[in-house]
Amino acid sequence: MKICKVLAINSFPANGNAGLKMAMSVLGTRVLPVPTLLLSGIGNMPGHQRYSVSFADLLNSTLTLARQNDYELIVYVGYLGSEVQAGIIADALTQFADLVKFVLIDPVCGDNGKPYTSEAIIDSWHQLLSVADLALPNLTETALLSGIRHTIDLSQPEPYLGVFRQKYPNLDCIVTGIVTGNTIINRWLTAGSSTDFSHPYHPHYFSGTGDTFASLFIRYRFFDGLSVADAIDRAGLTLERLIESSIKTGRNELIISLTTS
Repeated sequence: MKICKVLAINSFPANGNAGLKMAMSVLGTRVLPVPTLLLSGIGNMPGHQRYSVSFADLLNSTLTLARQNDYELIVYVGYLGSEVQAGIIADALTQFADLVKFVLIDPVCGDNGKPYTSEAIIDSWHQLLSVADLALPNLTETALLSGIRHTIDLSQPEPYLGVFRQKYPNLDCIVTGIVTGNTIINRWLTAGSSTDFSHPYHPHYFSGTGDTFASLFIRYRFFDGLSVADAIDRAGLTLERLIESSIKTGRNELIISLTTS
């Protein structure tokens, strides 16, 4: 039987909890980490620094070793360091298609109604969404990926979701972070259905919640064997509990317990 690993392509911050740190905290040694860039701190930390990596060489070397080890891969793509990386990843998915079991794309480009990457990076996500088995945009990202660049009103989600669905009618996706009152909704969209998973909303912002949700979903779906619906619900519930417990610490970092279940 092939060994299943998670090829996690994401940023790697030294300070702060986000990106690959969250994937490795949730998934442990199942992760084959490929950083898109190295950061002294996450992007919203004052004074953080960015350091480039030899991304294409690192990705292809990792995939070559995965082939030699006869691994089966779940490919999870998060933050991109540049728009060029999207094409490199797309080419690698073609070249190493024999290894790939599932492609999960988290098109990181914005939150809280605003973009935090360049328009070039936002546009580059389209070539990866076209090969995704599942996408995980938040509500802001559904608007940005639909071409909306003016003010985004997150209190009125349906128009953005409608435009996104018109643009990607056949893309299976989970739109996260739809807030209605004291509830936060993760909406699972397929070509023929829409299902909402609701959890209590805590009005406190932590970096890395999207990375954590994606990692939890992968764990519950592919390693614990839950159905897609149960994995979405379990990931949302676990994340809500992590947010609640992190708020109680009084710190500004999302804390993942070793006993996360």
